Amino acid sequence: KEIIAVIRPNMYFPTRDALHEAGIFSMNSQMVYGRGKNVHVGMELNVDTGEGLEVEEYPLLAKRQMNIVVRDTDVKKVIDTIIKTNQTGISGDGKIFVLPVEKTYRIRTGETDDNALM
Repeated sequence: KEIIAVIRPNMYFPTRDALHEAGIFSMNSQMVYGRGKNVHVGMELNVDTGEGLEVEEYPLLAKRQMNIVVRDTDVKKVIDTIIKTNQTGISGDGKIFVLPVEKTYRIRTGETDDNALM
C-alpha cells in the first residue's frame, strides 16, 4: 500500500525519526501547499506574488507530504506511528491517505512486489 501523510512542516523530522524507530526507513517527502475545511471565511493572508503583497482569502498553507510504500502487514504500524507523533487535537494536524499499489519493481535487481520493498 502507499500511505500519503500530509503533516505540519515542523513535524517532519519527529515523524521521520518515529518511523525509523518503528523499522520504516523508505519514504519520499516534499513541501506542498494546501488547506483543509477549517480555513474560515474571511481569513486572509498576505501573499507575495513576486510583484508585491496581495491579500488572498482562503490561503493555501505550507505542509509536508510524506509518501511511504509498505507491505500490507506494515500499514497499521505506519498509520499508528504517524497519528501518535502528529496528533495535537488542534485543526491542521494533517491527513493520511492509503492507496493500493498494483506492482513494485526494484530497477537495480528486477525484484518485484514485497521483495522490492525490503
